[in-house]
Amino acid sequence: MTDKHELEKLLEEHEVIRAALDRLFDSPELALEWINNPKVPLSGRTPRDCLTTEPELVLEMLERIERGDFS
Repeated sequence: MTDKHELEKLLEEHEVIRAALDRLFDSPELALEWINNPKVPLSGRTPRDCLTTEPELVLEMLERIERGDFS
């Protein structure tokens, strides 16, 4: 199974996060790149790692990006 398919399976449980990713990124590849790279606001973890334990942190980060807050 590819990373893309694994991510799709993970996101099936998080429709709100999937919708935010679709709004923010022009392609699934860009969304996949974002979700697989460590983020400072997540204490160096990747959004993908947080999806299973703290999806609210990923959603909060996506909402901040949508508002233009990149801190």
